[in-house]
Amino acid sequence: MKGKSETTLPVSEELLLKAERLKAVGSPMKLKILFLLREEGKLRVKDIIEELGEEQSKVSQHLRDLRFSKLVNRKRKGVEVFYSPTETALEILKCVEKILPKL
Repeated sequence: MKGKSETTLPVSEELLLKAERLKAVGSPMKLKILFLLREEGKLRVKDIIEELGEEQSKVSQHLRDLRFSKLVNRKRKGVEVFYSPTETALEILKCVEKILPKL
C-alpha cells in the first residue's frame, strides 16, 4: 500500500507551464534576457546577441525556451526577428525584484 507521499499525481498542462516558467527564471542568462527586453521593449535577435556578448546558438536556445514558456513574444519583420517580453514575464520580473531585492 502506498502512502500519500508515494502517490503519483497527474500533472496538468497548466502545472507543466508554471514549472517551465520557474525553470526559465532560474537561469541567469534567461533572466538577463528578460530584464534586457523589459528595459528595451523589443529587440532584434542580433541586438540581444551583441548586448549579451554570447554566441548566437546559446542566445537562440534561451529565446526558444522563453518562447516555449510563453515569456517572450516573437515577431518577424522581413528577415529580422524581434522579441519582446509578455505581460506574464513582466509580472514575474516584478515578483523576482520584490522577493529577491538587490544584494
